[in-house]
Amino acid sequence: METLTRQQSLKAFLPSRVAALPHVVDMIDAFAMRLDEAALQAARRKNWERAGALISDMQCDILNLAGAAKDEEAETLRTIGSYISQQRLFLAVAESDDLEAAKVLYTWSERKQTPTRFVPHLLSRAATNGRVEMLEFAVEKAVERFSSELAVQGGRHYCVPALIASTASSILPEWAR
Repeated sequence: METLTRQQSLKAFLPSRVAALPHVVDMIDAFAMRLDEAALQAARRKNWERAGALISDMQCDILNLAGAAKDEEAETLRTIGSYISQQRLFLAVAESDDLEAAKVLYTWSERKQTPTRFVPHLLSRAATNGRVEMLEFAVEKAVERFSSELAVQGGRHYCVPALIASTASSILPEWAR
């Protein structure tokens, strides 16, 4: 069975005189979109003002936006991320169960120069939900972020082992600890 896009459904539903006008179908389609879909479409079309308004002013769902944006071009991702506040990034990762969306959220946190504060949220969410692949990604990013500090300081960094230990204790079965 074939799945129709929203635009195809609109064209099938609308009178033929209206469906023959692509700009009208586009406008109706835009009104039917969720905020995150409209923001992503605006970013794809490089309508940065509209994308920014939908993301920051209208408070579109960041988690849905991250999930949908995972295959976007670097410029589109960079611009979308610039409109998202640090607080909304942290709230979105706290709700995330999707590894690909979490990776996009992490990329946005890097551009805001806040990954050091972002990683513990990601580790906590992955451990709480038993998401091993998300946990692996979070630990990898934690080691990347904190290993440079180890080399510069020439000492031991206590944050990463503590994060890994607390995460492992909440996700691993008793016999594996």
